[in-house]
Amino acid sequence: MKNFLLLIILLPAVSLAQKSLLQTQSFRATILPLGFISETRIGTNQTLVLETALAGSVRLAESKINYVVKPMIGAGIRHFYNLERRAASGRTTKSNSGNYLSINASYQFPALIKSKETLQINTLTAYGFSALWGIQRTYRSGFYLNLAVGYGADFDSYEWKSGLAGGFGLGFTLK
Repeated sequence: MKNFLLLIILLPAVSLAQKSLLQTQSFRATILPLGFISETRIGTNQTLVLETALAGSVRLAESKINYVVKPMIGAGIRHFYNLERRAASGRTTKSNSGNYLSINASYQFPALIKSKETLQINTLTAYGFSALWGIQRTYRSGFYLNLAVGYGADFDSYEWKSGLAGGFGLGFTLK
């Protein structure tokens, strides 16, 4: 039992001591959605992502446009793969540019802004969980692009919903 506990305690230190192509810390300001992202390396190929943003939803229902804007916070763990092959082929890994698999959790606060009729849009608080595959790129100018798709589930005050999940982000890497 002592050996097992020692292994659990020392494993993160050993993995951080290994050579990694991931940046230790990245900060981003995003335009879509409007917010901030902090990404911290926690292993050789893993990062912890903390995010806060104003998330929006738009739906066309019964010939009317319905929209809602809600503050949200989120956290996730990303596992980047093929970074060595990416670097060997001359492509950048700057600011953790690469492909990843992730597990995410989020909390959405009640709506700040909403249309008069919010048909089929949740305006209440909600919890969400997702498993995603994504690509993340930071270009020379600092421009940041993130695309992700996968499966997710969320719970509002009334019910669980699950299905296709995804994310799209545009912004700038600050560090």
